[in-house]
Amino acid sequence: MKILLAHNYYQHAGGEDRVFENEAALLEAKGHSIKKVILHNNSIKDMPHIDLAMKTFWNADIHRELRKTIREFSPDVIHFHNTFPILSPSGYYAAKKENIPVIQTLHNFRLSCLNGLFLRENNICEDCLGKPPWLGIVRKCYRSNFAASSILAGMVIFHRMIRTWQTQIDRFIVLNQFSRKKFIEIGLPAEKLMVKPNFIHAKPTKKSANPNYALFIGRLSPEKGIEVLLNAWKKHRSGSNLLIAGSGPLESRVRQACLTDHTIQYIGQVPAMEIFPLHENAKFLIFPSICYENQPLVLLESLAAGTPIIASKQGGIPEIIQHEKTGLLFKPGNTDELAHLIDRVLSSKEESMIYSKNARDDFQKRFSPEINYEKLMMVYDSVQS
Repeated sequence: MKILLAHNYYQHAGGEDRVFENEAALLEAKGHSIKKVILHNNSIKDMPHIDLAMKTFWNADIHRELRKTIREFSPDVIHFHNTFPILSPSGYYAAKKENIPVIQTLHNFRLSCLNGLFLRENNICEDCLGKPPWLGIVRKCYRSNFAASSILAGMVIFHRMIRTWQTQIDRFIVLNQFSRKKFIEIGLPAEKLMVKPNFIHAKPTKKSANPNYALFIGRLSPEKGIEVLLNAWKKHRSGSNLLIAGSGPLESRVRQACLTDHTIQYIGQVPAMEIFPLHENAKFLIFPSICYENQPLVLLESLAAGTPIIASKQGGIPEIIQHEKTGLLFKPGNTDELAHLIDRVLSSKEESMIYSKNARDDFQKRFSPEINYEKLMMVYDSVQS
């Protein structure tokens, strides 16, 4: 099969970029002919606001260039990942004019919520669910910036009015049943929404016989629940070390916590090749996010490493972590419950070993490359006439 993959890279590399790269590599390894259309948000740093606004609504250059690429490559399908801001929805129209089926993976909720998280002031907010995101402009929900929020909201409203999402896309890939339900509430056609989880490449490894720390890996920002973790850590009683990896706006808060609690160690941003060993040597991973998560790759990494997970029962997380089988779930933001679960895992080596084995098995059954490939090809085959 000939597959055209399109993605707008973020200024700060994240999970969506990795998913795009993982899927491209998987398809190539399976013998498919792949061509990539790639843009990068670094190109907008010095772009005049009016130019950025116009390209966000409709990038005429991309529309023209993509039609040319399609004619030259003759793909069987075009698969979009992130189109915001400069790839723009004009790419869908280019594909349709050339009679090529269009697939769009929905990595976040930006079609309804400007920050993509359904989160405002550290609380779940669905005020714009299924509605034009006017409130998102007033509240400056995208980057706390009125102009940027206006551009994004304008694009969403405009393409909702001309029914781009309904008419120009043949299939949407969603990552779990939770997000599928939300996108139906947003107004996308249920019959076009197919569930296909993310995956990671992970070679079988041997779990450390003496894991010696609890682990947090992620962005140090409010939505990831770093404050929840630090407050819960003060309350737990069993005694252990906490290793925190990542960077973000709350880095100073983490550094301050290290100064007052010698059991907390902050190691900063970790290169990709060093992440998996961190999971292998951890007693458990703590994932205290307070927003609607879709399918964070850090959870898949932990499962693949056979590391139990304590995670908030939020968004799509309960579809990844099976309570009392591969880990434990707690009410989002509840520091007392989190502290109790930390003590529970630390006090029972036998329970941890059961979770560890189940985590490995569950990864192979649901999140391995082979399983993902089968599901991805089902999506592609569904749009072939």
